[in-house]
Amino acid sequence: MPVFHNLNLSYRIERQSAWKTYVWNFSFYNVYNRLNPWYNYKQGDKIKQITIFRVIPSVSFTHKW
Repeated sequence: MPVFHNLNLSYRIERQSAWKTYVWNFSFYNVYNRLNPWYNYKQGDKIKQITIFRVIPSVSFTHKW
């Protein structure tokens, strides 16, 4: 497999009141949008590369009391 890398970023916002906590989390997987290999296979005399993930955004909210 060839060498690959990606950049993952995350930003967290946390707010607290007297008895509650709210947390927002925003994240991005593979910010570079690179075609990193998931797996390789051989077809005839050529090596083929399968890539499934490019940029994946994510948002989550947590409420604690």
